[in-house]
Amino acid sequence: MLFPFTCTDNFFSNPDEVLKRLLKIPFDYDVKSKYYPGVRTKNLIYEDKQFSNWVIKKIFSINFPGFENKLDAKVDIHFQKIPPGIENDGWVHMDEFAKQTAIIYLSKDNPAGTSIYLKNNFTDISGEKFLTGEKNKLKYDYFTHPEKFNEEDLKILKNQKEENNSYFNETINVKGVYNRLVTFDGGSFHSAHVSLHKERLILIIFFHQFLFKQTGMSYPLEGKDKI
Repeated sequence: MLFPFTCTDNFFSNPDEVLKRLLKIPFDYDVKSKYYPGVRTKNLIYEDKQFSNWVIKKIFSINFPGFENKLDAKVDIHFQKIPPGIENDGWVHMDEFAKQTAIIYLSKDNPAGTSIYLKNNFTDISGEKFLTGEKNKLKYDYFTHPEKFNEEDLKILKNQKEENNSYFNETINVKGVYNRLVTFDGGSFHSAHVSLHKERLILIIFFHQFLFKQTGMSYPLEGKDKI
């Protein structure tokens, strides 16, 4: 692990203006297969570079206070809209492709947030029990075309999700408070909360690679085992 879990309220000083700006960016509907529910914009690094760089620097100021101008990162940043009623969302997983994940909740009066988990005694060391290709394929098919799933398909999917999540114990439960930022290590097991009655809006950021411009900089948790 390179990063701790953090939770920061009132992240934007002007969240209503931020939300208004994000809602003007079109969502990407031309996605052949999705590993997430709902719709996302294309990478905002290319759609709104000025805004993206500002958000990234604000997150740097929390993880690397005083050094936010002394590093760069390879980042994907998307605005995401999840419609209500996707009951088969909420799979425990990790963002193995990212060093760190950040989520900013931008729905008003919607507590659907994120939970963090630890593996329990029924999971093998690598976590392979819950990452079979067959389960992921059915889940991704559902996220891409939920309207094609009949009652029997949904029953199979529900059973697979319950088995997947049974290998983990929830340790942190964060409510999706408007304008709240959470960050966590990409290797942390987590799941989205299912929102049955209200739309869920989030800004999600994946930090893939960090470039330190100054000698002596390191990840927040890199030195903890040396003491």
